[in-house]
Amino acid sequence: MQPKYPCDDSQRAAAMAVRQGTANDTQQVVFFNWIVQQIAEVQGMSFRQDPYETAFNEGKRFVGQSIIDASTPSSNPKPNP
Repeated sequence: MQPKYPCDDSQRAAAMAVRQGTANDTQQVVFFNWIVQQIAEVQGMSFRQDPYETAFNEGKRFVGQSIIDASTPSSNPKPNP
């Protein structure tokens, strides 16, 4: 069975290292970019002829954008006490 989101060897190694908690800085970036750009397709167009496919793609983009937002310091203001 062909995976829906194929990855190359560096992406697979990065994913495994992240899962094991041993990823170095480069592997973390490779994994982050693979998730956000290829799986969540945050820069892609989510519209499809089938409204359910559009909704599914918007869900993927929401998850990807949430990951980006959570990892961007300016998007995480500290609450006022």
